[in-house]
Amino acid sequence: MGVTEIIKNEDDFQAHIMKDHKSLFGKCVRLFPKVDMIRGRKISPELDILSINLKLEKLRGYEFKFLNNRKDNNYKSVREGLAQAIQYFQYGLDESYIVLGIPKPDPKEDKLGSCVPDLITLVRSLIWAYSFDSLGIYVWFEDRDLIQTCESPRRNFPLQKLTSAEFNDYLLDRMCLLKDSFHFDLGFIKKHKLGAIGFWSKTMPKHKSSKQP
Repeated sequence: MGVTEIIKNEDDFQAHIMKDHKSLFGKCVRLFPKVDMIRGRKISPELDILSINLKLEKLRGYEFKFLNNRKDNNYKSVREGLAQAIQYFQYGLDESYIVLGIPKPDPKEDKLGSCVPDLITLVRSLIWAYSFDSLGIYVWFEDRDLIQTCESPRRNFPLQKLTSAEFNDYLLDRMCLLKDSFHFDLGFIKKHKLGAIGFWSKTMPKHKSSKQP
């Protein structure tokens, strides 16, 4: 069964997954969309979704890319998404995921359909080549509203990859995320009517969460 709502862009795609595929994120987690500040400093790239499990002290990040039937640059979009998912580790995360959205086939113009297996292979090969085994891949198909796991993280991010300076920043950012010392987009939650799904009702941080610093 397909999606009844209209998915126009990556924000719509992300909101749909948060609403209708909550099991993707696991149990006992809090989800925060569009985290753009940690420790009072602007971060780039922002975290599309930050997932926090305080009981396990587990931090995960999710990078969303909604592909396009009519464009030839889907490979570029996927590579950019993968690079951003890798950069998430600098913020103290244990695992990072890239979530690819495949739109409904377009009978008039579909440059994407036949490329999907190659795109997935590309991401997998880059993960293996650079030993980023703390990364995962999900692929969502709009026509069936189906999400598949293509690659799962095999371990937490290995800290030995970091220099001493990077290690200090990693720990500081991690501590701030676990203590809710960060900034996310409350407007995204309101716009997409996500508040009712229960992720924020009793555990939402009390800091300001508009898109302004």
